[in-house]
This record gives sequence, structure tokens and C-alpha cells, in this order.
Amino acid sequence: MDTTWYYENVARITHPEPKEEWVAQVIANPYFVEEQANGRLSYFGYIEEAQKWLRVILEDDKLFNRYFDRTKLKEWGRP
Repeated sequence: MDTTWYYENVARITHPEPKEEWVAQVIANPYFVEEQANGRLSYFGYIEEAQKWLRVILEDDKLFNRYFDRTKLKEWGRP
């Protein structure tokens, strides 16, 4: 998957925990998809191995960011 400059130079370093296979899993089979005000798409999926919700953000079909979302864990809990 193509990535943005931000992903390569900031997000990957700031949030090294999510595995690339988890990112692909969430994009392929999201629990929920949300369009942000800036046009980016957020995909959410629960990662059983980590017991956390993973948010994957795409901008123009490029990977922009991905991180474990504590807000959704509080809101949705664990499936």
C-alpha cells in the first residue's frame, strides 16, 4: 500500500506497535468506517492479539496513520 510522507516520517516512529498485517486486516474487514471532516477515512477494527481497537487512517487511498484508539475501547468495549 502507498503511504504518505507523514506516515513514513512521523506516524511509524510515534506509534511502532501496530503490525502491518493488522493494518491490512482492518482495511480489508473494518468494524466501522468514519469519514473525517478533512476527507480522510478512518477504519476501525478490533485486534484480538493486542485486545485493542486499531484505527487506520487513509488519505487519498494512502496510509496516513494507524494507532490503537483508547477512545473506542471506552466507547465500544471489547467485542
